[in-house]
Amino acid sequence: MSVPPALLPVATAPTLPVSGATLARPPAFPRRPKRRLKITPAVVVDSVLTCLDQILQDRDRSKWMVDRLNRYAKYRGWNPDRAWPGGSPRSNVHLPILQMAELRANAGLHNVVMTRRPGIVAEATNRVNQPREEKITALIDAQMFVESGPALAERKFSDAISAFFQDGNWVAFTPWIRLTEMVETTHRRPRVPDAWLPEEYLRRLLVGAQDATTGAGVHEGLFPPDASVEPDPERENRYRVIYRRTGQEEERTAEVEVFTEADEADGEHLVLEVRSTETLFDGPTMENLTISQVFVPTRCTNLQPPAPWNPGGAPRVFVGLTYRVDEIRRLQRDGTFNWLTAKDLDTIIAGAKAAAGIPSPEKDDEQLEAQKDTLEGRMHEPPEAKYEEDLGHLPVKALMCFDRWDVDGDGLSEDVYWIVFRDAKVLAEARLLREKWPATRVYRPFAEACAIPVPGRYYGISLLELGEALYDLIKGTFDLSYDSAIVATVPWFFYASSAQFRAETINLAPGEGYPVPGDPRATVWFPNLPQRDQTWAFNLIGLALGFFDRLMSQGAIQSGQVPSGRASAFRTFGTTLALLNQADVRADQMLIRFFAGLAQVAQNFHRMNRKLLPPGKELRLVGWDGPREQAYATITSAAEIDAEMEFGFRPDFLQANPDALAAAIESMLAVVGTPLAFQLGVTDP
Repeated sequence: MSVPPALLPVATAPTLPVSGATLARPPAFPRRPKRRLKITPAVVVDSVLTCLDQILQDRDRSKWMVDRLNRYAKYRGWNPDRAWPGGSPRSNVHLPILQMAELRANAGLHNVVMTRRPGIVAEATNRVNQPREEKITALIDAQMFVESGPALAERKFSDAISAFFQDGNWVAFTPWIRLTEMVETTHRRPRVPDAWLPEEYLRRLLVGAQDATTGAGVHEGLFPPDASVEPDPERENRYRVIYRRTGQEEERTAEVEVFTEADEADGEHLVLEVRSTETLFDGPTMENLTISQVFVPTRCTNLQPPAPWNPGGAPRVFVGLTYRVDEIRRLQRDGTFNWLTAKDLDTIIAGAKAAAGIPSPEKDDEQLEAQKDTLEGRMHEPPEAKYEEDLGHLPVKALMCFDRWDVDGDGLSEDVYWIVFRDAKVLAEARLLREKWPATRVYRPFAEACAIPVPGRYYGISLLELGEALYDLIKGTFDLSYDSAIVATVPWFFYASSAQFRAETINLAPGEGYPVPGDPRATVWFPNLPQRDQTWAFNLIGLALGFFDRLMSQGAIQSGQVPSGRASAFRTFGTTLALLNQADVRADQMLIRFFAGLAQVAQNFHRMNRKLLPPGKELRLVGWDGPREQAYATITSAAEIDAEMEFGFRPDFLQANPDALAAAIESMLAVVGTPLAFQLGVTDP
């Protein structure tokens, strides 16, 4: 049944105001409040510090920290001095078997991470988002390996792999860094041409020139073409430029001062000093955390919030940080530290002044690092504040806290994020976790990987811990055998108490005589010590090394040696390849676990990109082998990548041995690269 036209809604024309009347402006939206949580700062600080003390008193963590330091000393060869009762040095040889095993595993994993890109690929959870996979993969790879700088990225991943093998646990913090600062740059340009007016020439240098018909830029300037240039009424050589960067809505202001200089090489030229507010970094980053910085309660398996799907999550996670006073002031000024008052800032600075130049290794994490400095033969001390300008460099200890708290008084706890200064007992920042890191499912911005997990425990087994007992056995046997050989070669001796020896140490060298009264054979006597058979030591060391190689899955064949014995004569290509594959099972297992941690980094980056990525993001595609002008992609807005994604790693990573991989490819080409395969169309060019 159709509706009569008379019953259809009629669009009414807007009522125009009478002449002279003004339109009422809509009410302005209120500013976002800095403090929206109903909390008591003193209660929050006391709760955090009390829980931290309980974690530091945990015997499990304390013993683990001491054992870790001892294992690291054995790995580095920091052996304590050993001496006989008389003071003579005893054997204390550093056997680098732990270093050999760790460095080989480290090098293999490092080469895989740094050479095969993109290592982490995006995988859409549904068919609709599948076309976005390639762009998201390229974006994540650029943010992980390019934007922070290739050299810095290589160091970050190198440190991550070392922590993974040496500590057994690798932890990375993945924040979003948006750093905007006043930048001063200097530009040299040719002098003003004779046929140009100075203002017209300067405008061309600043904003360029445009085509009169199309409006396209034909000459590039220091600022966008639509920027406005205003001269300073007080100084003739100073100008103010108001501009917008590509893809940004906010207006920025720059100050430009123009000077004339002359030198023998270039003659007279212009110098433009530009002071502008620029975005130095705007994106996610990965920061490795040492295991001594991370504090977790007992009996949790990961750092994410506990949930029905994650029963082993940590109810609380604390991370030790160090801020400089200058950084604290900047974060308070830009509103990041939303709970830090001027009085609290004065308290923090007063405490930093009092502790300037005084090492304070009483904290658990500081004590561990101080012991490492001592073993290295160094002494780390905070800088002294001799002048008022030195205050900005003073370090201040803080805690980054991830907790659950009732922030609105409804009796239900929510995931929150605190920054607490430990010594000053001051709350600097308090926010909901979903406000700091927006996402559909609340998450903590951590990525982690465990070399050899222990069920029900956070701390895993490291590669050093795996071989520590056998290292002690081999080193103890070697030192005992060496000391026994020294005693047998240079034995002690007896001499008559009535002999007229001088009270001094007698050092005899080959071919040197020493006069003694009476019969030397009766005055001095060297006991004939039995030469102990050292075969037992060699056998024991060889047996222990065999166990060590099996434990580390690193034998002679992994070092490039050909197997000896009769069985080597019957080795074929297939059996050798199978042996290599079996020997790298543990390497593949650890590789998978580490790449699972890198997938967590990529997932955290993607979650932040969906909410915080600035528009107009341009990136270079990884592995592009086509025309160079097509090797770049632009993400106009975050909506282009706003899709649910999972992140995995390429399946060819499962082959960690490059020699075995090359041999496998060679054997495949022998089958598919024959003339018959080309003729039948099985293989194409």
